[in-house]
Amino acid sequence: MTTPHEAISREDLFKIQLSLYRVEGKVDIILNYFGIQDSLSPTNFTTTHIEGHPVVETAITDEMVNVAETLADLIRTSARGKGLKERFPGSIERERSGLLGHFITALYFYRSWKTAFCFFSIGQGDQVDLKFHGWSFDIKTATQDFHRFLLVPMGQFRDRQFDYYIGVQLRDGRALLWGFASKEQVAAAEKLSFDGNLSYGVPLRVLRPINEVWRLREKDNE
Repeated sequence: MTTPHEAISREDLFKIQLSLYRVEGKVDIILNYFGIQDSLSPTNFTTTHIEGHPVVETAITDEMVNVAETLADLIRTSARGKGLKERFPGSIERERSGLLGHFITALYFYRSWKTAFCFFSIGQGDQVDLKFHGWSFDIKTATQDFHRFLLVPMGQFRDRQFDYYIGVQLRDGRALLWGFASKEQVAAAEKLSFDGNLSYGVPLRVLRPINEVWRLREKDNE
């Protein structure tokens, strides 16, 4: 007798997960159906200070890495099939890192990193990464210790703006949530050249600490 995992491919499994999340809008539905248990909880987050700035950090699990690698490949393959321009040409590493930043932020916001699936749209253009109290958030993930800026490509910012931008940094198997900036703060930031493209760069150390996200009131309906 085959299990749900053995009866379908990993790619189809992800597609089912994503569709169920979007339809049901509840984390428990998919986690219970597939017998998935989160290996972290918000109690695993600790606060440290880097350059005098409060930073929230936690470990990245092997499960997160495995899911990110598979999902990154699926997203890229689907996007190519639809003729969409790759956000990160060539190596899949940046796509994978971006997903890890997304997972960690979802864990902090929603108590389950798999809530990130609610916001994925495979093979579509740039989408909102997370929503909280009606506000839209875009997550920017730095992958090196020496990266010191939350970077938002100017072309991307011109085409679509989100209410807030979150800065995450991956370091030696851990993820650091540096904080968040408003779209107004991003628009006023210094312009930096990164990978041949101009981006708005907000220093991570000046971001609003991530724990202040809980102070945001519900966004008024527009």
